[in-house]
Amino acid sequence: MTAIAPEPNPLTALPTMAVDAAPLILPGLLAGLGVTRRPVPSWISDPQVAESIRDGFIDIPDDLNPQEATS
Repeated sequence: MTAIAPEPNPLTALPTMAVDAAPLILPGLLAGLGVTRRPVPSWISDPQVAESIRDGFIDIPDDLNPQEATS
């Protein structure tokens, strides 16, 4: 019987993170998990559309969703 070599782990090729660096968690990941609500751009005035964006039914591209967006 021939042994199968284990696959290399791609995470070992990543550089180490600085000890004092804050962890990076993408806002989209948190919103997708339901931990946070999706930001709604301030130019959205219809409350039903805003609620659909917060619930994740409508996706706003990043170039149309500035950081100053209100939740």
